[in-house]
Amino acid sequence: MVTLLLCALFLWGLAPINTVQVSIEPSLCEVWGPGLYPDKITLPARYFYIQAVDKHKNKLTESPGNVFDVQMTGDSIYKSYRVWINILDRKNGSLIVRYKTYHTYNNFKIIITYKGEHVGNSPYNIKGTVYADGCYCPVKSFTKWLTDFGCEISYDQINSDLEAFPKVNFTEVRNAALKKFNHPGSMSICNYVIKDNQVYRKCYGQYVGFKMFLDAILLSLARKVHLPDMEMLFNLGDWPLSINGSDPKIPLFSWCGSVGNLDIVMPTYDITEASLECMGRVMLDMLSVQGNIDKKWEKKN
Repeated sequence: MVTLLLCALFLWGLAPINTVQVSIEPSLCEVWGPGLYPDKITLPARYFYIQAVDKHKNKLTESPGNVFDVQMTGDSIYKSYRVWINILDRKNGSLIVRYKTYHTYNNFKIIITYKGEHVGNSPYNIKGTVYADGCYCPVKSFTKWLTDFGCEISYDQINSDLEAFPKVNFTEVRNAALKKFNHPGSMSICNYVIKDNQVYRKCYGQYVGFKMFLDAILLSLARKVHLPDMEMLFNLGDWPLSINGSDPKIPLFSWCGSVGNLDIVMPTYDITEASLECMGRVMLDMLSVQGNIDKKWEKKN
């Protein structure tokens, strides 16, 4: 008897003390995010959110623990389905469910349950075809693609960055850029052309390894939507090059910028890689970092 008591006390001592003991009401839980529309939005890793809500309609503010079960099914030509599901606990009562598909599916279904009961509007039955990120399946209408992704008509930052270039003679700009940045040991740029949704490039300079990130961005986009024909210049270096006041003004996409330069700043290459390779060869990204929270903000020193 004493042995059993000691064993019970030992097991109780191993039990987590920070689990929130509440009664979750699955029908009141909120589920939202682009991952609920996989037939319209193709991402390297799709994702959606679950907000736990109790029977009194109160949103939980602490972790409910690993209490939600998420399953996905669909029909493919392979007679089986390959979907990698990863649930991230944000420690604030909400969770991120991200998943990666490897095949093309029809009749795709997302099932979310809590103790056998459906959560939110589960099951989510997807009517359209769900494509894997690696599928070359571009949407023909660029406008429709932007609408499906929920993009705004315009963005203040983009408008501000492009304000200096109301009209561009690209033949003149290209020649000026190749002459101005002809310093192979210290400057590297790439000239990209997109024609009929095919990506072409020619790089100049000694250190052009960072072109891999630009290649990945453009090729990923070209797999998802038919891009308009265009030509662009990219700065591969870590400092801005397009000086304000130069003639002609050179529209140069860069990883960096400053007040005195006209470089059009993009997300940094590490964020770019993390976004394109999440749930792939990159483990730390904008989503996974939200599931690596050990302490609440107010408890951090």
